[in-house]
Amino acid sequence: MALWKIVFSRHNNTDVLMLDADSAPDVEQASKALLAHARVHFERQEADIDAQPEQTPAVRLAECYGITLTGIARSE
Repeated sequence: MALWKIVFSRHNNTDVLMLDADSAPDVEQASKALLAHARVHFERQEADIDAQPEQTPAVRLAECYGITLTGIARSE
């Protein structure tokens, strides 16, 4: 397993979530891991519209938590 850095932005701050995976996670996999992290560690913000189940994890991150995925890199 390799260790991957999932870099994200929230409230004009940059943060990193570390993820163990055999290969580089794609955007959807990284967004799902980040969404699970956000549900535990961040307060959900009031959105103008309710998140729909058919929305991608990246859209739910932005609408529900104000999080934007900004990068995926292998950790040294």
